[in-house]
Amino acid sequence: MDKDLAIIVDSFIAFLEKNKKVHRLKEIVGLLQKKMEEEELKSEVVSAVPLSFSQIKALEILLRKKLEKKVKIINVVDRSIIGGLIVKYQDLIIDQSVKRKLSDIEKEIYGH
Repeated sequence: MDKDLAIIVDSFIAFLEKNKKVHRLKEIVGLLQKKMEEEELKSEVVSAVPLSFSQIKALEILLRKKLEKKVKIINVVDRSIIGGLIVKYQDLIIDQSVKRKLSDIEKEIYGH
């Protein structure tokens, strides 16, 4: 935990103890989690294999810079996409899957 954050948490717990409200800590944490979840954008990332923790974090950082919002990635595994990624957030879909690229090539060759 960050040193500054530890100081804030310690001070907050001391405040609750002083005001005899420690019994409400679980409720307070729940409300804080709910507020944080409301402020973050959930993005589904489809991949052919499970993404590693570091890959998910790198994607979250990239999307946070692009969207200027905190992003929580939900990784969905779909082996049928063969490789690559499909990123979905709100009503936007970015399909960089191998399956889609092969389909595009097939359309070019056969004209469908």
